[in-house]
Amino acid sequence: MEKIPARRPGRAADVSDALKALTASRKPAKVSAPAGDGRKTVAVVPLQFRNAAGEDKFLSVALADAIANRLGSAPSLVVRPTTSVVKYAQTQADWTRVARELNVDLVVEGSIQKMGTRVRTLVQVWEFRDSRALHSAKIDGDMGDLFGLQDRLADTVFDAMVPPAPVSHTQADATRTAAPPAARHPLAYELYMRAVDRSVCFNKFDLLAAIEMLNRAVDLDPTFADAWGLLANIAFQMGAHIDQDPKWFSMTDYAVARALELDPVNCDAFCAQGSVLWTPVRGFQSRPALRALNAALKVNPSRYAARSFRSAVLFHHGFHEAAFEDCEESSLARPDFALAQVSRAYITMYTGQNDLSEIYVDKALALEPALVHANIHSPLPSIYLGDLGKARERLNRARKMIPEEPQLLSMEGLILAREGDFDRAERLADEGAASNRSLLHTHHCWHTAADVYALCGKADKAIAQLKRCAENGLPNYRAFEKDAHLVSLRNHPEFQSLMRTLRRDYEAFRQEFDLRETHPIR
Repeated sequence: MEKIPARRPGRAADVSDALKALTASRKPAKVSAPAGDGRKTVAVVPLQFRNAAGEDKFLSVALADAIANRLGSAPSLVVRPTTSVVKYAQTQADWTRVARELNVDLVVEGSIQKMGTRVRTLVQVWEFRDSRALHSAKIDGDMGDLFGLQDRLADTVFDAMVPPAPVSHTQADATRTAAPPAARHPLAYELYMRAVDRSVCFNKFDLLAAIEMLNRAVDLDPTFADAWGLLANIAFQMGAHIDQDPKWFSMTDYAVARALELDPVNCDAFCAQGSVLWTPVRGFQSRPALRALNAALKVNPSRYAARSFRSAVLFHHGFHEAAFEDCEESSLARPDFALAQVSRAYITMYTGQNDLSEIYVDKALALEPALVHANIHSPLPSIYLGDLGKARERLNRARKMIPEEPQLLSMEGLILAREGDFDRAERLADEGAASNRSLLHTHHCWHTAADVYALCGKADKAIAQLKRCAENGLPNYRAFEKDAHLVSLRNHPEFQSLMRTLRRDYEAFRQEFDLRETHPIR
């Protein structure tokens, strides 16, 4: 199943030029407040099959996903991700119900009929406010040319919803020249679409099946850029969340390279590249990761996962306001995305708004009670607010879920330090800081351990942990300077030296990506 051959020579210059063009502004795309900015929210519901055989049902989700990805490239639209609408694949939900439940302005729905190898799709676009159809179309195709069917279907919906922009002959010629080659093998495209259907089911069995299908697809058509891009994304998900075998990140790297050699603006490849670069295994390479994520969002502004990952990179470096805007945008695309609420909780805690941080933790837990990130973070706002009883309750609840999590040891130490039991607090901080088994990034555990040491009067140990944070993905001088538990360090020469170094890097980072901290966090 695993396919990681040596990298072939490719169009490295083309990839570099495309990345530079996409990130020419060197800053995240400007985002607006979630309401009142004129954009329309859209849900593309899986198309309903009429008398479908079991082996054909993959078309329902795969065709809807193709339409959603096409619409996601329009800055005037905010598109719900396929993961939010897949629940309607097996139901006959009325479009008005979908609009209410997903809180969207527009719903795209349709049906599929199949006779032999012939496929007929009917698609409609509905506007919820006026209860009217904006567009309807019939698109015929063949199982031997699913790429053509998907393309015509996505184009008819896109053209109906997005006014065409004037394009010069020179631009049109350049677009035709840069367009990636289509999959030439019909079975390769069918396997790709089947993999799309499997990829929305976030479990090991389905993701492994999707990887197997994509490996077969690129065997049949090695120039199939979209298959390489999707393979990169799924391999990253496997390595980051399901199976820590290094082969998955190696597969991610190779698939990213192949996708970008074939299509220098492949959104899936940029997402996977940015995500894998900003991991402990890759040493938290923030700058190249941010460039790749910026490029992905230039291609598809509605890509909520890319916004969420970019938000994490930004808030770890102290760009709290820009990170918060990305959280707003990812939540606008997917309101049920609990991880965006956890990011908000971190950002508001880092800016000293601990009451807000607690609210965002509660929102995350309401959306997804078993979310590991939310449960691990949940005691911290209460500790900062001085409600140690509530903090212990949350700590005990989290420990039942993840009993060996070292961040919880550091948090218990922080509670004890605030209660004055400094010896036990220091021992727990030592134990937490020495472990590398965290389900989150260990720099958060080290930050909490530094808090404990500072309260215990162990300045050298506290600063050593902050240096570890700075060198391993958390160089957030704004959070360290704002942290009430680190007050005793503020006049320490080594702490001041570290803060000066981190400020210089922050300023260089800000200038490189033209980041402006102008929007209040609320």
